[in-house]
Amino acid sequence: MVVLEEQLMKARDDLMAESGVFIPVPDAKEEAIIERIFDLAKVTGRHKVLDVACGAGYFSRYVEPRCQRITGVDDNPVLLAFFREGIAATYTFSLGADDLPHLEHMPNYSDESFNVVVCQSGFRKQKNPAAVLSEMFRVLVPGGTICVADIVGTTDSDGRRQHNELLQLVEADHKDLLTIEGYEKLLQDVDITITGREEIELDYGVGEWLGKFGIDDTVAEKAREMIAGWLGDDAPDLDVREENGAIRFRQRFEVFIGQK
Repeated sequence: MVVLEEQLMKARDDLMAESGVFIPVPDAKEEAIIERIFDLAKVTGRHKVLDVACGAGYFSRYVEPRCQRITGVDDNPVLLAFFREGIAATYTFSLGADDLPHLEHMPNYSDESFNVVVCQSGFRKQKNPAAVLSEMFRVLVPGGTICVADIVGTTDSDGRRQHNELLQLVEADHKDLLTIEGYEKLLQDVDITITGREEIELDYGVGEWLGKFGIDDTVAEKAREMIAGWLGDDAPDLDVREENGAIRFRQRFEVFIGQK
């Protein structure tokens, strides 16, 4: 679906070598999520779509041929550079320094300028997700669709803390997991009517999952030990288990669809 051709893979390798920033490639599970979000958001050829926290642009790359225009916004200049390699579309700016807002203020975009606004796997990386969602709402046309999709945490605070610690270990920009109830409240607080919600299970072997992050062996081993420590006492509610001598676990990925 979004499998990268040889030329784009070379651009990815060159950017990683130059910048030292790891640029992930979606696996089959993540590709299925991209396709499902597109279906749930009901994107058509008449729509202008904003991809918030677009990263390397895999969602945009899938959507571009199927909409009127796709625009991506992110604060990582390396990922945006790769986005430009793969998407013949509209690009935007990098906000840059840590002391500036992340995606909490997008002055390049006027009110009510997009039919569909999507944020996939980006909310757990925001310092102020409510402010980001408020901006997403501002640029959305009346009657337009917002889609927020990300991993969710358990309602048990200690279990969610442990899950956060795992993600902070492997993702340098991870901030905090929200619960399902947390996402529902965020959407309702900006007057988004929730019209749909779907859970997608992401089931991984530990080694398979760790290979997605470009981390060194020391960090990978620490993460592996952390997950193994939840066998029999699974506070993060990740269904950690041993199958055929290998440890597997499951994260819950929720897709929320709302209308302005």
